[in-house]
Amino acid sequence: MYGTKKAEIRKNDRGYKAGDTLLLREWEPEEEEYTGRIVRRVITHVLADEQFL
Repeated sequence: MYGTKKAEIRKNDRGYKAGDTLLLREWEPEEEEYTGRIVRRVITHVLADEQFL
């Protein structure tokens, strides 16, 4: 399916844990404002291994 993101790899600098819900808002840097497009996602897994980051 087009536009579907299956995973995100990033430093867990905010204490995310499985079960948390994220509200992701699209940002338009040229306009310096949010576009109004949003998506909600639930975290299903957090890999706690610094070796992979």
